[in-house]
Amino acid sequence: MIKKAFFTVEAAFVLPLVFYTILFLLNYSFYSHDRAKLQSLGEEVVLKAASYITYQVDMELAVLRVEDYLSKGILYPIGIEREKDEVRVLGYVKETLTNGYWVCEIRDLQVQTTLSKVRITGKLEAVFPSAKLFGILKKDGFTVPFCFEETIFSREEKTRLLEVSINLGKKIKGVDKAVQKLKELVAKMK
Repeated sequence: MIKKAFFTVEAAFVLPLVFYTILFLLNYSFYSHDRAKLQSLGEEVVLKAASYITYQVDMELAVLRVEDYLSKGILYPIGIEREKDEVRVLGYVKETLTNGYWVCEIRDLQVQTTLSKVRITGKLEAVFPSAKLFGILKKDGFTVPFCFEETIFSREEKTRLLEVSINLGKKIKGVDKAVQKLKELVAKMK
């Protein structure tokens, strides 16, 4: 009888510990999923926003809208007349970043554009209802700020960067042979 009571007392201490550990790992895995999703989508969205601001590339289809690009004034690249575009980018960012999370929500989402950068900021609020339900923590979640930035290059800067990278590639031994072999492979495929 003493052994049975001993196992009951032991189980009363061990089972809640095991249960809380499993619950913690489950909540943490949900949070990790949401954080990874935010990181992936955030980097993609800020890149699309920078392309839209710079070249009027459609954010949904990734297609250059020539008529919109040509209709912009001469002062557009230095930040004049960007308000409408910032509102459109913010709408796209909200639509893309705020859906599909398991235990997190996006709060205080903002988009700022300067002459050289697009910045998306906000807060990722993780909510764990089970933590407060079982009295583990006083709070049922926490908030983590996030920021995604992308540099806006002018056409001249991008052209210069491409020239530098091409010239650097020409200086590396064996690149010419690799390029020649690639050309031969492409020619064979045609």
